Amino acid sequence: MRKLINIAVVAGISSVLFTSCLKDTPINDYSDNAIKPIVLVPNGNFPRTTSVTPLALDNTATPYELRVYARVSWSKPLDKSIDVTFKEDDAAIAAYNTTFGSNWVKLNSTAYSIPSLKVTIPAGQQEAYIPVQIIPNKVDGNVNNILAFTITDASGEVVSTNYQTVLTPILLKNIYEDDYQVTGYFHHPSGPRPINATKYFATVSPVRVEGQLGDLAGWGFRITVTGTALSDWEGVGATPTGANSGLMTADNPGAQPFPIPPAPGTAPWLHSTYNNSYDPATKTFWLHYGYVSAGGSGQNSWTRQIYEKWVRL
Repeated sequence: MRKLINIAVVAGISSVLFTSCLKDTPINDYSDNAIKPIVLVPNGNFPRTTSVTPLALDNTATPYELRVYARVSWSKPLDKSIDVTFKEDDAAIAAYNTTFGSNWVKLNSTAYSIPSLKVTIPAGQQEAYIPVQIIPNKVDGNVNNILAFTITDASGEVVSTNYQTVLTPILLKNIYEDDYQVTGYFHHPSGPRPINATKYFATVSPVRVEGQLGDLAGWGFRITVTGTALSDWEGVGATPTGANSGLMTADNPGAQPFPIPPAPGTAPWLHSTYNNSYDPATKTFWLHYGYVSAGGSGQNSWTRQIYEKWVRL
């Protein structure tokens, strides 16, 4: 009798284990019958955790074609055409601004045209696009412009939720964006050195630019140009921020020790010349700025002081 009971127990356990294995075994069906086509924006970029790099346009009357793509994501083209419908998505712009604390506004209607918000992906093809024509010199350069498009329908096919929306921030290149020949001097307590390099000012806004700090890769700054005056210093990247860096108002106001000559304030490195100004006639910036790696309390503490002349090439 005990032998019969043992056999029954083993049989029962085997049955449970076998049934469990069947339930936990995935069915790997990679055929076209198991995976259905999905329609998406191949360069969809929202929602996301980082802001979108703006499209910077030359301020000309020549139209720029922004292509809003739709694609069938599947193993092969479909044997039928699909009409993909987009909408201009104001809600996505609002969500983007909320996410990144920004103030982008929808591009003014006089600056772009759209032939249709519907595009057809023909049978046998996987991609098509809407050609949005942007007229740069009609873009309002006083605001941060953006366009947002979202797929709303694709002839009944499944639309991706992660790649359904594309946002394009748009900036006009300001009049200062270009390459510059930069000469000057990097006053440093242990490694003073001359500066002679080609550097680039990039557009941040119609009156604001971003450039490289000294000869340090990954260090940058932003300044606002108002007529001939420079202001509103902002450290970018590895640059110390707050009271640890900024535009200077005098030659070494904190009398920092510079044991290796020349020291700040020694001709030709004079604030009276490098006076944080812009000369529109010669397209030249005269910059004098400084920083300290840590523990700053204003320019009196800055142990690195830089004099630079930026001449547009």
